[in-house]
Amino acid sequence: MAAFRGLSSSSSESSSDESLSQGSVARRKKARTAASSDARAVSLLDAAFSEEAVSESSSEESLFEPSDVEAALQSLRPRDPPFVVLQHTIYSIVSDRTLADRQVETLARAGKVRVLQLPSGSDDVGIVAADDWRREIENRCEPSLAARFSRFSLRTTDLYVGRRQLGDGVDALCAAGLLRPRRDAPGGDCFWFACPAYGSFAKRLQKGRAVLRKALREARHHEINIDKPNREKKSTAALLALDDPAHPDYCHGGLSFFVNDCLGRHLATLHTMSAGRFLRLNATGSTA
Repeated sequence: MAAFRGLSSSSSESSSDESLSQGSVARRKKARTAASSDARAVSLLDAAFSEEAVSESSSEESLFEPSDVEAALQSLRPRDPPFVVLQHTIYSIVSDRTLADRQVETLARAGKVRVLQLPSGSDDVGIVAADDWRREIENRCEPSLAARFSRFSLRTTDLYVGRRQLGDGVDALCAAGLLRPRRDAPGGDCFWFACPAYGSFAKRLQKGRAVLRKALREARHHEINIDKPNREKKSTAALLALDDPAHPDYCHGGLSFFVNDCLGRHLATLHTMSAGRFLRLNATGSTA
């Protein structure tokens, strides 16, 4: 089911984004209600919906349609380069990780996104929309190489590629930041698909994560009111500085980006109360 949608990186949010897969959920509830007098029918319906959820042959029949993940990607897409979305931040909007990952794979196979293994951490997987990916290639490569690499990179879901598969142009692609050496590859001479200009972003990402983690650890009950943070605390003030685009550690959508990052990594949970939304550090986050 669609869970808490997290914090949007854009300033405007459409009402349709507030709850994902409502049609699928309503259809399931309606069917179960109609069959509620027959336990066997309910069991069969549940089995049918389970099969529907894992089916990859028809996107319109899956419990999480690709459009759900596409909507999440659009909501989380940075307003400034690099236009990469960390895959785990999708889980702050779509609660079922398995189904969300499956839909990301479906989009990758369809050539709608490029999935990247990012150098900021082994668990950091990035997603770039195909249009943004093509633009990066076209802006950094001569036309013939750009056309060839664009076609190739959007036809494979592999995270890395061998020199033999690409032939000429590998050195130019590395210089453009679109490939980086995979030093641990068996046999060597392999390259990760890469996000240009990600290096400086990775540094800001690590700093921002540390600031948020510190603020949560030092806060009373290890929680922060995201809507009305205590500006008098030094650690919270440092956190709020991340919302300033002029700050050297500003990262993508500011504080909302780091909140979604923290939620997607399951380091904290968000609780909505009358006083506002509280980000609460969990046991995993306290030791991370």
